[in-house]
Amino acid sequence: MVASVLELIFNGVAYGVVLFLIACGLSITMGLMGFTNLAHGSIVMFGGYLVVALMKNFGWPFLATIPAAFVVCALVGPPSSVCCFAACTPPVN
Repeated sequence: MVASVLELIFNGVAYGVVLFLIACGLSITMGLMGFTNLAHGSIVMFGGYLVVALMKNFGWPFLATIPAAFVVCALVGPPSSVCCFAACTPPVN
C-alpha cells in the first residue's frame, strides 16, 4: 500500500516536471519571438512517439531511447523549422 502511494506520488511529480519543461519552452519562445511557436510541442510529441516506437518495435531499453530521441529531435527540429518559416514568411523586396 505504501509502495503504491509512493509510486503514485513519484509518477505525478515526474509528469509535472515534464509539463513544466514544455511550458517553460513555450514561455521562452513566446517572450523572445513575440508569437507562440507551436512547433515546440510537436517536436516533443515526435520525441515521445519515437521513444515508444524504439521500445516496442526494436526492443530498446527505456534509458537508451531517451538520448536517441533527443538526438533525433535535435537533428529534425532545425530543418523543419526552416521549412515552416520559409513557407510562412513573405519574401523581402
